[in-house]
Amino acid sequence: MFIASCGNKVTAPSVSDITYYEPNNAIRKTYYYKINDGKTDAMIAVEGTFKKLAESANAIIYVEESQIDKGITKGDILSFLREFENYIPKEIEIYGEIPDFDGNGKVIFLMANLNTNITTSITGGYFSANDLIYGKSGVPGEYLHINVPTSESTIGLMMHELQHLINYYNNAMLKNKAMDIWLNESLSESTSHLFSSTLTDSRINFFINNPYYSFYSWYFMYTDWSFVFTPGHVLLSYASSSMFMKWLDARTGGNFNIYKEIAHSDPSLTSEQRLLNITSKYGLGNDMDTVLLNWIEGVSKNEVQGLNIAPIDPTDKNFNQNGSIPLLPKSLVVYSTANNNISGNKLLTRQLGQTGLSVVINNSVNTTAGLANKEDVVNLTIKKADNLNSSIKYQRANLTDELFYIDKVID
Repeated sequence: MFIASCGNKVTAPSVSDITYYEPNNAIRKTYYYKINDGKTDAMIAVEGTFKKLAESANAIIYVEESQIDKGITKGDILSFLREFENYIPKEIEIYGEIPDFDGNGKVIFLMANLNTNITTSITGGYFSANDLIYGKSGVPGEYLHINVPTSESTIGLMMHELQHLINYYNNAMLKNKAMDIWLNESLSESTSHLFSSTLTDSRINFFINNPYYSFYSWYFMYTDWSFVFTPGHVLLSYASSSMFMKWLDARTGGNFNIYKEIAHSDPSLTSEQRLLNITSKYGLGNDMDTVLLNWIEGVSKNEVQGLNIAPIDPTDKNFNQNGSIPLLPKSLVVYSTANNNISGNKLLTRQLGQTGLSVVINNSVNTTAGLANKEDVVNLTIKKADNLNSSIKYQRANLTDELFYIDKVID
């Protein structure tokens, strides 16, 4: 059992505590798993043969045999396990206990190429609740799927997916109420601030270069599962949620304790109330609109080192639809105050100090977590500023020039 509470601790092993199995003699198992089609965003079930290549005190790594010494090497595997064992005590302390349904006391990582028809993003990994409930071949267990070829982001993705497993067990299974996707993913994104500077830097870069701030309407889809923009726009949710969590930490002491408070909040409450009970305690806002407006205003005031906001370019083809910008529930954009008079029943605005800019939020509430009702989306008509403060520049979204890692949570 993985326990890091009540005085018990998970300790990191020495190198000798990691056992590596030569591929020619390794145990082989056949597993079904899913790959992501980058063009359609569909998850496609496939079957593969995996070899058990290594295990440590708290993890086992299986690699799909076509990727051995091609997408991942022995050195990679040993490095990942050393880091994982170093990080797992903190992950458990902050995010919660890991179950042990199969009785082996280990998380099983199944590593394979999880992508086909790659476009703007790579599925770096996924957690499936069915693996935890029904398991593989009828044996429930703690399975996580990680993409290969590996990269500097891989260990961050491992810790990200582990939070999803912990979250599902402690909320949906123990308390019979799952956390909403936007808050669940925000917690997983927060793991990067502890364990992966590579992933954090990627999110910072994307946030700065894509001035549409949104993660509450996580999927960027309507309730009929049609896309508001394109499948690639979900990248905005990853970047925004990561930077929102970074702001929360910066405003509450920089010790990551607020992540623990959110993770261990009362599952009987709505996800909004779980967050707001904590933000109100720290004076960050008593309602979602205020908290999110405070976040963007805080970033504009340099409350998070290395972050800045920018006005959206109303002509940007990534967001402009028939002359307007669809603003999803709890999404925000920044605009020139002097050149626009934005108002409406579903809109709240706030001036951002002396910058000449204001921010607007759609105050609608989603009835289905992560999905927007079409009638709640506000089409904004924004004029470009005649002049801007020399330190503020229009920023066109950049969704395609660099591949970014995302994940999937599969019921």
